[in-house]
Amino acid sequence: INEHRHISDSIWMGVGGSFDVLAGYSKRAPIFWQKHHLEWFYRLLQEPQRIIRMMALPKYMLLIYRKKFLKK
Repeated sequence: INEHRHISDSIWMGVGGSFDVLAGYSKRAPIFWQKHHLEWFYRLLQEPQRIIRMMALPKYMLLIYRKKFLKK
């Protein structure tokens, strides 16, 4: 995703975790976590090294918000 920042007016979504599940490298979260839309949190508990990437998401969302709604 980072390599394609120069492309504007687009939406990018990381699906790496989905590929891990489909390839059989990781299991899906138990049903409880899925039903409560907390599968991401379950994966974070299972793979704590993800915290660095996940902490960048709010910063990214704020950047997008500023660019879209606070243009002058």
